Amino acid sequence: MKAVTLAGGFGTRLKPITYTRPKPMIQVVGKPVIEYIVEYLHSYGLSEIILTSNYLKNHIINHLGYGEQFGVNIIYPEEENPLGTAGSVKNVEQILDETFLVIQGDNITDYDLTKLIKFHKESGGLATIAVCPVPDPEHYGVVVVDPDFGVNSFQEKPGPSECKSNLINTGVYVLEPEVLDIIPDKTKFDFSRDLFPILCGRGQLYAWPAQGFWTDVGQLSGLNQAKEYLIGNVSPKISDSATVLGELGEQVFIGENVYVGKGAVIQGPSVINDNSIIEDNCLIGPKTCIGSNLVVKEGARIIGSELFSDTRIGRGNTVENAWISENCHIGSNSHIRENSILGANCILGLSVQVEAGSRIWPNMDVCRGSNVSGDIRTFWQTSEAKYNPKWSLRDLSRDEAFYFNKREENRISHTGYYAKNLFEFNEIVTKVDLNSILYHFREDKNDFSEWARRIICDPVLSQSFDRIKICNQANFTEDIRKGLHTETFKRINHLKTGKRTT
Repeated sequence: MKAVTLAGGFGTRLKPITYTRPKPMIQVVGKPVIEYIVEYLHSYGLSEIILTSNYLKNHIINHLGYGEQFGVNIIYPEEENPLGTAGSVKNVEQILDETFLVIQGDNITDYDLTKLIKFHKESGGLATIAVCPVPDPEHYGVVVVDPDFGVNSFQEKPGPSECKSNLINTGVYVLEPEVLDIIPDKTKFDFSRDLFPILCGRGQLYAWPAQGFWTDVGQLSGLNQAKEYLIGNVSPKISDSATVLGELGEQVFIGENVYVGKGAVIQGPSVINDNSIIEDNCLIGPKTCIGSNLVVKEGARIIGSELFSDTRIGRGNTVENAWISENCHIGSNSHIRENSILGANCILGLSVQVEAGSRIWPNMDVCRGSNVSGDIRTFWQTSEAKYNPKWSLRDLSRDEAFYFNKREENRISHTGYYAKNLFEFNEIVTKVDLNSILYHFREDKNDFSEWARRIICDPVLSQSFDRIKICNQANFTEDIRKGLHTETFKRINHLKTGKRTT
């Protein structure tokens, strides 16, 4: 039997992690989610895997290859335009000539697929959904069944008061190839919104009452559940090449060339991956995963957190139940609290406090002594640069918009303002808190200039913003606001008329 893995989501609810890696490549207990899925499918003899993906697809291909190291064969079909979940399966119908399985690329589960397939065959339906009860069904597709587990109705993310059941669609299906005849060619078509209601109306859709563990890692709560489940199943091991001078608890995994210093305590279950250094007197608390090539400096405390590769945690730091992406540098005596997320390549200075639930976008530099509250967003380039007036005056995506953050005393937060084009930018600079403008001109940074150069693709405006900062370095007053407004207004007019300026 073949399996189709749907791995094309953008991971919007997990930003900023998913700016630098697709959702299936999020690291959980040291391995990407998609690797767990491939191993899971292989364990049930599903060795022919069709993996549909668009967003940052090469990250998945570079990691999995074509499946040889996992004992499977992986096919990556081409999909010129996003076709939706069912449409992407229709796109490969020529190789789905018998009963096949579909699984979402953000599922971590231990459901018995042998029992699911057996139930499907015995039901005689064209499609079977694995379902399970949850306390908050409004976040999922809600399934209403009859006594024989035929599906009576299907609701896609109804309001809390509208839910007719607590059984939800887990994103694991068994389908007959005949269902593909219902799906239109080269058309965006979804399983939950489009196909399943049709099958339900024909009495050809069944629900299998699944038992076991399942979570959707597409949101932070599910990601935390997956980490807790997977790390609880870790087999203890100390690699021969590791040097351990500290104290190890039960159920601790120590990878190759790991160094654990004197007085350090590693409590289980925990994982420390290859080539990482835990210096003297550190505490690695339960349910923590330390990525590869990572340094935790003396006296730091890491508890219940997932740290991706190539990151450096300074002396005396505390990281509690947080997610820290790759290539981050956290200054000494900082504190990152629960359910916080740091994007890739962030630099936090000394004594930075990140409040619970905060998120910091990639490539951010946070000044020493700062207190970060809420989401600190910055622009993220998603379009290839084009140097022409129409391109510079275009409407931007939410990712490329300019986010006006501010600093009051030591507290950094978002003002609520963001600009999706130059016209909005010019309006916002006239009314936003002056502290926001000063924040974006902080120290050696000029966020305005960088945005104009990289996103607006206008080096002339970028240079104007550079001059404004240089001319006002000794005296940041309201004049700097006037300068931004004047230069932007002038440049917009030049772009609209096509006149050149220097």
